Amino acid sequence: MRLREQRRILNSKNIMTHHLLMKRGKKVNELFKSAKYPQAVKHYSEAIKRNPTDAKAYSSRAACYTKLGAFPERLKDADKCIEFYPSFAKGYSRKGTIQFFMKEYDKALETYQTGLQYNDGNQGLMDGTSRCIEQINKVTRGDISAEDLKEKTGLSVFFLE
Repeated sequence: MRLREQRRILNSKNIMTHHLLMKRGKKVNELFKSAKYPQAVKHYSEAIKRNPTDAKAYSSRAACYTKLGAFPERLKDADKCIEFYPSFAKGYSRKGTIQFFMKEYDKALETYQTGLQYNDGNQGLMDGTSRCIEQINKVTRGDISAEDLKEKTGLSVFFLE
């Protein structure tokens, strides 16, 4: 199959998945707003089964995983989002945020900066960069303890160790 034909088919699948999500969008948004994250994950997973290259479905499912505290799954979905849509700011934002929560400040900083290469001036990515630099400086100077970090991020010490 020629590259042009493959792109046409892929675009067609993306459009079909997008329409399916739009149709279900209100329901999924209500599930998310109602904190019914497992059900929302099921809807996004179905969309991904229909089109495994739908970056926005990965991004949305990553948001659900965050609310569920499923950090490894969120990181995997953020990576997939970036793989399939390298210029999508939310992919970098979601990945950088989870790396930050996992105290991987250097990795998070790199993720945010990579996202800024595609989305110059994106406020969310710039804010993430600033938070990482602030935490790296505090850790380097010894100005922050695990308890301070817990208070600042809202995470339990369990997640910080």
